[in-house]
Amino acid sequence: MAIKTIFAFESTRTRQQEAPLFKEREQFLSYMLYQGTSIPRLRSIAAMLIHVVHFIGLDTLRTVEIVEVHEAAHHWAADCEFKNRNGQRKSISLFTYGALKWLRF
Repeated sequence: MAIKTIFAFESTRTRQQEAPLFKEREQFLSYMLYQGTSIPRLRSIAAMLIHVVHFIGLDTLRTVEIVEVHEAAHHWAADCEFKNRNGQRKSISLFTYGALKWLRF
């Protein structure tokens, strides 16, 4: 339900639905929506969660150690396709914060 509310484009919804752990990510986004998080912020969080799943290597639910999150954040920030005007240090913090918030949920 949250994905349909957050994204207008079918291609974006499909990308979200085809990434691993869709149900878990959507539950988290629904919770954030219920808590009053803005749609633009939810779009950002949803995109970040796809990176989290990819860089941590999550295909199924499992216990994730904090060191894995930190390593994944560094790999994500260093990725050659990654472009961010805010700088690497802030990016690592945002990735780590988002990943931990979702994984703890």
